[in-house]
Amino acid sequence: SSVRHRRRRRRRCPPRNLGAVRMMKLVTIGVVLAATTLILQSVSSVAAAEATLDDKKDKNDRDEYILVGVSGGLQKGFPDTVGLHYFDRPPVFLGRALVRGYKSYLDVMQPSWRQYVKEPLSDDKKKALLGTQRQPLINCNVIPTGCWHDANEYWIYLVALPQFHNILMKEPRFLSIAADLGLVDLQEDETGPLVKHVAVTWAQQHNKTSLTAAALPLVTGAWYNPESHVPSPILYTKPDGTRVTNFPDSLALWARVYGMYENIQPTERNCTLRVGPVDEQVSCTSPTEAEYQDFRQKRKRRSELYSSYYSIYWQAIWSTIRRSETTLRNKKGDDDGTNDDDDVSPTSWAATCDKKARFGASPDMARINTAQTKGAWNELLQSYNDNGVFVDWEQGEVVVRTTTTTTESNEEL
Repeated sequence: SSVRHRRRRRRRCPPRNLGAVRMMKLVTIGVVLAATTLILQSVSSVAAAEATLDDKKDKNDRDEYILVGVSGGLQKGFPDTVGLHYFDRPPVFLGRALVRGYKSYLDVMQPSWRQYVKEPLSDDKKKALLGTQRQPLINCNVIPTGCWHDANEYWIYLVALPQFHNILMKEPRFLSIAADLGLVDLQEDETGPLVKHVAVTWAQQHNKTSLTAAALPLVTGAWYNPESHVPSPILYTKPDGTRVTNFPDSLALWARVYGMYENIQPTERNCTLRVGPVDEQVSCTSPTEAEYQDFRQKRKRRSELYSSYYSIYWQAIWSTIRRSETTLRNKKGDDDGTNDDDDVSPTSWAATCDKKARFGASPDMARINTAQTKGAWNELLQSYNDNGVFVDWEQGEVVVRTTTTTTESNEEL
């Protein structure tokens, strides 16, 4: 009986480590469940991230852009070019385009207008070359004359559609955007090859048979003001009599900027004027931000002030603006009812020109006035040549692949 009692007692007594074993089992199960949960969450996060990237990529590809032609301070190289930017989506420059029937004027602001900037120079001390103003306000108004021999070069950009409606909201006076007025001449050398390709391809896609010209939105002067408009200097005259102007080069010619570089150091940027339809040098754009900062540093050191491209460029324009103001006032006071060519309004000139330019697209011409997605523009541009075209939408640049290994920028297109 004592043996049975001992056996019964042994069976009744649980092992001393049973609680620890159960605890370890529970901990192991918990660890497995936690690890499984983490793995599932990681897989879900990766899938969600990939889906987000795909959605973002699709959304970016669906961003819409529209063509617009500008001639004035909105062009790249001038301060007001920010008017073509939509947050982190800069404009994409495609090239230049010649538009007939448009005559370019420089608008010299008057003291009674909101954008007039008072002369900053002091006659007695000359302490600051430009005072607190970084540049004078001078803008281009391209007025429709209807004369075939009047022609102006436009800079053609792809602009984010939301910004298209705001392009002129902060711009100088007298401007509008005309969607079907001036026509881009697709037969002239001044019109860049990429612009021609876009217009011709668009026409073919829309079953248009006329490939000599195309309409697209152009910044256009809405009113001629004889008290402030100065004719933009003609860069050159083509063999057929066409008088060609554009904003940066005509502005430099007007202000005689091109002839003021004898003292510029070899490392400084120069301004080379156009002499024909094919560019060999970059146009006479305004100084870059880096050149402005360089000017500020030189002004602080009081050294080499007048060898700065920034100082020379804007000082020349300041001086010419003031001379033009005086000339315009004198003309107004001495007006005897007779006019020379520079005094004739664009409307009067159109009535006397020997050959008229066509305004407005015909039924057979391309009218490029609708927005397309980035994907659609990419597809259109890819057919430019056998090697394709790369559009850097973040930098606002087009790179034309000339071979499978080399590329060239559209800087001179």
